[in-house]
Amino acid sequence: MPPALSFVIPLYNSAATIASLVHDIEALQVEGGHEVILVNDGSSDRSWQRIVSLAAERPSVRGLELSRNYGQHNALLPGVRA
Repeated sequence: MPPALSFVIPLYNSAATIASLVHDIEALQVEGGHEVILVNDGSSDRSWQRIVSLAAERPSVRGLELSRNYGQHNALLPGVRA
């Protein structure tokens, strides 16, 4: 059964803040469960490596990597589709 709530979050050069964001979301009590879909929008820092690490540690976190920076709104679409 899919989770009741999906957080789709486009990220650009956010390696320093991703872990705390995921921690804050996971502290929420969502009836029916939740998932966090992190979309790396062509970051040039270590954002993708942090996303991979977080997804490996937490079953509720998934990551998508875009080939380049498409912008916030365009980065949302693949996350919503996932």
